[in-house]
Amino acid sequence: MNGTSNLLRPVDEDINKELLNCYKGERTGWYWYGPQKYLMASAYKDLCQKYFNFQVKSDDVWIVTFPRSGTTLTQEIVWLLTHNLDYETAKKINLWDRSPFLEFETLVHPETKQMFLNENIGNTANQKIINNICEPASDKLENMPSPRVIKSHLALSMLPTDIKVVKPKIIYVARNPKEVALSFYHLIRLWRTSDYIDNFQKFIEQFQKGLMFSGPYWEHIKEGWESKDDENVLFLFYEDMIKDMKATIHKIANFLSVNISENEVKSLAEFVDIKNFKRNSAVNFEKLREVGIWNKVEEAFIRQGTTRGDGNEYNDEILEQFNKWTEENAKKINIEFPSKN
Repeated sequence: MNGTSNLLRPVDEDINKELLNCYKGERTGWYWYGPQKYLMASAYKDLCQKYFNFQVKSDDVWIVTFPRSGTTLTQEIVWLLTHNLDYETAKKINLWDRSPFLEFETLVHPETKQMFLNENIGNTANQKIINNICEPASDKLENMPSPRVIKSHLALSMLPTDIKVVKPKIIYVARNPKEVALSFYHLIRLWRTSDYIDNFQKFIEQFQKGLMFSGPYWEHIKEGWESKDDENVLFLFYEDMIKDMKATIHKIANFLSVNISENEVKSLAEFVDIKNFKRNSAVNFEKLREVGIWNKVEEAFIRQGTTRGDGNEYNDEILEQFNKWTEENAKKINIEFPSKN
């Protein structure tokens, strides 16, 4: 888990043009990091060294995932387990503030942020929300009391260099790529910071080429999978989490050395159940739709919460090709995703 900004380079000109045409929220261009070619927006170029130098604490808990792999659910469980099951605070204070997203600032182009602010001229409350969500997570974390619960979609090799020495707890969650791709597509259409305007077939082609934020998918998963036996890493499959939430809570609590009774497990499982989770304003972030950071006509941030079969967007041709791609790549890293049921 080590890295420097020397491993960063602009993507090829034709790819940059393609991505700028698809992602209207990014106004400058795209970069690859490392030999894996992890795709990052232009802001990462000036911020990556800050992330490498971020001061890690031994009692931090890092939630690391490829996007749309159960991140928000895991954050909420971990935050509650590490904060004495304080449900009142969890309902009152936005998860965004309780568990900051380390590199979110790289996803908000300055011109796009200014557009949001301009759209809310005269509404100081909305402008405050925009400025708050765009505040660098590292600034929030610097003054946050321990234990800090930190979210990141960066691959393990892109995390702060201190992690290798300090060895805080890391929970890595993986999810079947078919479900990830479908959910990711809707996410980047929802967030106007991305403002993806092309169709699902185009996105699937890009997904398989690694041309999406944090991609390539399999390189990201491979790093997590290869670290699963490290003493400070807990590797989870999202499919297992939703199939048996109580067992998942026990597993995470044990990993974090948190004592929890069966009644407390039951209460926590109920609190994060999808029917309650979707209604919880501290985790569904619906306020972002009001201020214009979200597209008003797209689906919610927390959508189904369960696997969706093949999804309406997958036609037979796309599905057959994608399943073959999944099978070939899963074999390469010797990983098998759990069944849905």
